[in-house]
Amino acid sequence: MGFDAFAGFRMAGHTAIVTGGAQNIGAAIARSLAGAGARVMIADLDGDKAAAAAASIAAETGADCLGQVCDVTKTDQIEAVVADLARRIAPHVDDETVAKTSP
Repeated sequence: MGFDAFAGFRMAGHTAIVTGGAQNIGAAIARSLAGAGARVMIADLDGDKAAAAAASIAAETGADCLGQVCDVTKTDQIEAVVADLARRIAPHVDDETVAKTSP
């Protein structure tokens, strides 16, 4: 293969949290990241839509995609999403380490 315009966009080995990712532009971003190989966590006010979007994206792309409720105006919910994702991708990481690296 010759020139690959998207070679720099391969996301295998990377993880992304997409806020507002249950529909519209957010879902398209989550889908693109998953399609490029990233593990994706969709964090949205509507947890059911986030889970449904994640399942659809995972089925389409084969990527690891999760959906969870999160109100990004609430620090405790942001921390919970980050901690949950950390436990899923790196089960050896403890909550104290996550707390030190959370916003």
